[in-house]
Amino acid sequence: SVQGLIGIPSRTSYAASKFAVQGYCESLRAELASSGISVHVISPGYIRTNLSKSALTGDGTAHGRMDETTAKGRPPKEVAVSLMDSVAKGKTDIVVAATLS
Repeated sequence: SVQGLIGIPSRTSYAASKFAVQGYCESLRAELASSGISVHVISPGYIRTNLSKSALTGDGTAHGRMDETTAKGRPPKEVAVSLMDSVAKGKTDIVVAATLS
């Protein structure tokens, strides 16, 4: 998630877990550098999927609607093409975002 690159208010725990994944991958990349194995970190912003529709609220009921930020996200097919293009170009840190909010 792009929240592994920048902190966003009210998302402390989520951002911390994403920062940890970013650090893990950077360390792993350094460890594997001489072996010919590439480590790529993909940090997506909002992608227009049904994730928020399928999410559960704090009391366990279905959220049942698409969040505005998700609705404004990039289409999944566009994201997939962009990611594959970036990997083919040898990029190791890839940010794919329509917006950061």
